[in-house]
Amino acid sequence: MEIMADIRTPIEVLKILKSVSGHCFLLESVLDSEKWGRYSFLGFEPKMKITCTDGCVRIEGPRSDELGIEEQPVCREVVTAEPAKYIREILDEHR
Repeated sequence: MEIMADIRTPIEVLKILKSVSGHCFLLESVLDSEKWGRYSFLGFEPKMKITCTDGCVRIEGPRSDELGIEEQPVCREVVTAEPAKYIREILDEHR
């Protein structure tokens, strides 16, 4: 589905995506703490969900067997002093 950026704002498009899926997201780029960035990234039905609260990283996503065939989703939690580093490692594994 392609929606022209000149016609709708990212929030309007997000509302449209919510009618398609219960799992939508909007990421905005930022130049500094006070200025909006140039890019908006919208998506739905993510393959993986990563959340972090107080150093507890929770990963919900696909699991594959030795042949790369997707099995039932897996959920795991890891407590770490460096959550950003751990999340980068997870993302590197799935590129």
